[in-house]
Amino acid sequence: MRTLGRLVSHHPWAVLIAWLIAAALSVPFAARAPAALNADPASGLTTSESTLVTDALRDRFGETDTNTVILVTRSAPPLGTPDGDAAYQRFLDGLDDVPGVTRVTAAQGSGPYRTRSEDGTLALTLAQIPLLDGASDALRRVREYAATQDSPALDIRVTGGQAIADDFTYYAESDTKRSELVALPLIGALLLVVFGALVATGLPLAVGVLSISVAMAALYGLTHLMPVSTFAQSVITMLGLGAGIDYALLMVNRFREELTRTPDPRRAADRTVQTAGRSVAFSGLTVAIAMAGLILPPIAFVRSIGIGGVLAVLLTVLASLTALPAMLALLGDRVNSPR
Repeated sequence: MRTLGRLVSHHPWAVLIAWLIAAALSVPFAARAPAALNADPASGLTTSESTLVTDALRDRFGETDTNTVILVTRSAPPLGTPDGDAAYQRFLDGLDDVPGVTRVTAAQGSGPYRTRSEDGTLALTLAQIPLLDGASDALRRVREYAATQDSPALDIRVTGGQAIADDFTYYAESDTKRSELVALPLIGALLLVVFGALVATGLPLAVGVLSISVAMAALYGLTHLMPVSTFAQSVITMLGLGAGIDYALLMVNRFREELTRTPDPRRAADRTVQTAGRSVAFSGLTVAIAMAGLILPPIAFVRSIGIGGVLAVLLTVLASLTALPAMLALLGDRVNSPR
């Protein structure tokens, strides 16, 4: 820690330039990360009975249609009447022509697997789409087609595993953005009260933004090697902001104390890394080891939480021990202004 403190405090501009370059290079990849994440319900436990059945259907029976879009229709007039049957048949014919749909199963009014209500008003229509590549695009086209056919005579709702997974991904991304937009101003106001200085208030937020940007870029790279759940994005945002603010509070307060003992800001930054930096490193490594335990279970979304947590904490610790002391060494007494 002593070597790191000397390096950062004696070469603050080099450290900051390195971080700025890393952040600038990370932004384009971090922006692509949310779209590359998934909420595929099939990416769970590989030894579960449902997964084994799906594998057996594919390997032993050549069944590739295992991704089903369920279309719930309400007919008025109901099925079983000439007008109702004609409207429903037109809907089926058009659905069968949607690109990406490999098979359409019409509602059954009799038999052991009835998918139509007795009065003919409600019906379940099944459309098979690809399991992996092109699944989201096929679902989007099915939804667009259903929207064009939706009318008072035939009300259509789209659901199914792929629809739920895609909606989960969309709302997880939008909710994360909304929470950040709401949380950051509140956090800034609280930090302003705690520090009593505008410059000191911006330092914890800067550490959080740096660590989150680089962590999201690294997460995007991992999506090319393995499936990564949308949960990882929420974990990175939460830990990046939370841990970044927590560690920055400790480091900035220690730096301000050191400034009262020595007028040299670089010496104060060096002492800050050697003292408060040890606490930050020990705390961060403890959290990272705990989060790494989530990588062990063979469940994709649990592993994603662990990976996101480890990335966020390690990069936050690194930013707190390098970028933050470098900024403090350059700011000196200006960290306390304007009050």
